[in-house]
Amino acid sequence: MTGGANLLSYRLDGSGKTVLLLNGGLMSMVSWDRIVARLSQSYQVLRCDLRGQMQSPGRPHPHLDGHVDDLIYLLETLDMSNAHVIGTSFGAEVGLLLAARHSSRVTSLVTATAADVFVEVSEFLTWSNPLREASRIAAAGGDRMGFYDRLTERLYSRAYIEAHRDELEVRRRQVATLPDSWFASADRLLATLETLDLRPYLPQISCPTLVLIAELDELVPPTRSMALAEGIRGSRVEIVKGSGHALVFEHPEQFVEICLDFLSSVAMQENKS
Repeated sequence: MTGGANLLSYRLDGSGKTVLLLNGGLMSMVSWDRIVARLSQSYQVLRCDLRGQMQSPGRPHPHLDGHVDDLIYLLETLDMSNAHVIGTSFGAEVGLLLAARHSSRVTSLVTATAADVFVEVSEFLTWSNPLREASRIAAAGGDRMGFYDRLTERLYSRAYIEAHRDELEVRRRQVATLPDSWFASADRLLATLETLDLRPYLPQISCPTLVLIAELDELVPPTRSMALAEGIRGSRVEIVKGSGHALVFEHPEQFVEICLDFLSSVAMQENKS
């Protein structure tokens, strides 16, 4: 669904308390379909494309604050006072800043494959810099396959790549059909992460928080995700064994069960209060 020209494209499924899903940088809201099928049995699930992603209008914001402002406007437009927030990768970083800046809006927070800082993370930068160059080439009408190959080389675990070669080849061909504007947006979204440092904001997060770490993540080192958890008072940590950075794709069933268990524990704690 869409609203006014400045409203993010969004979709609602299910009923109950609201869970807001926030995409990874190069995802779209349809990427959550398998997760939503389970979550929407117990919750109202709100998902959206951030600015610069597939279905929302406008260019990506240069800083996360703009994405946070978009989400507040979306919640206000839909008359939602607050939500449980689940984000992965780029979306998790947005969710962290949302929870820090607007504590009353975030009932609880799940971050998956997120870091406290990227500007110092060589694993991310050595992947991001050539990927940005490939995105600029693709945006100018050049090679799209090179972009996808660089995108996936560290995104998934080796075991997942071996087991899903046919599926990944289909996605590779689909990416080649995307408009030039999508590749230009990919460049800008990656640029936002390259200079990101959320460490000053972490002490401001007061909601129940779960930090999910992918054991084999080659983009966000588990040490940085652990540092993220250590910066948020009272946060919980869970490590998903055998998963690369694309946790939502590699282990969707485990991901959603972990989230549901966490949301149940938050509800129990609220009932005791």
